[in-house]
Amino acid sequence: SREIESSISRQNTRDEISEEYFCSDVENTNIVYTCEGLHYLRSYQDAINLSDDMSKLLTSPKKKKCIIIGGGYIALECSAALASCGLDVTIVMKGDRLVKNVFTAEVSAMYEKYFSDRGVKILKNSVGEEILCSNGAVVGCKLNQPKNQILFAELIIVGIGSIPSTNLFLDQLITKTTVSGHAIAVDGSLQTSVQGVYAIGDIAALPFRMYDVGQLEHALHARRSGEH
Repeated sequence: SREIESSISRQNTRDEISEEYFCSDVENTNIVYTCEGLHYLRSYQDAINLSDDMSKLLTSPKKKKCIIIGGGYIALECSAALASCGLDVTIVMKGDRLVKNVFTAEVSAMYEKYFSDRGVKILKNSVGEEILCSNGAVVGCKLNQPKNQILFAELIIVGIGSIPSTNLFLDQLITKTTVSGHAIAVDGSLQTSVQGVYAIGDIAALPFRMYDVGQLEHALHARRSGEH
């Protein structure tokens, strides 16, 4: 991170996903955890760290503010948990509706109303450009839309998911571009373009009624696909 005005620093990350959401000017590809209160959900330990920070916020007499960057399953699940604990929650999402890659417009609207009715604020078509930190702790997030608007928060969750890497299979398996990104094309039995080779989970581009092909990025789907 680097220091900017009023001793607030910018937290930079860079990988296939995060460069869409943050100003990235560092060369390493590692996710950086140098701001207290800034969380990614990539592992079991990440979940433990988030739970610990939530517990700290709940002991405060003030109603603390939380920001969730992303509009998918992680955003919904984290928003539900945080809001049910009485925390002030704002979702900052790049798209124009929740879980657009899986939900129909009607289902997205239903969830948006459900969360809004429970106090969760949803900012659509907005990208978090900078994570702002002071004295080693997160203090907010600078948005691109509305331009240069700053949301202040004591806890920020970056829930933007991941993009499966298909480079290993170039010139071997047929891949397709989906709403979510790039994935390996499979048929209804999860078989790829090579007989006897199957793909399951986030990396699979499935036949979808809503689209030509789509990805279903959910742990339950991956587990049941494996059982299948």
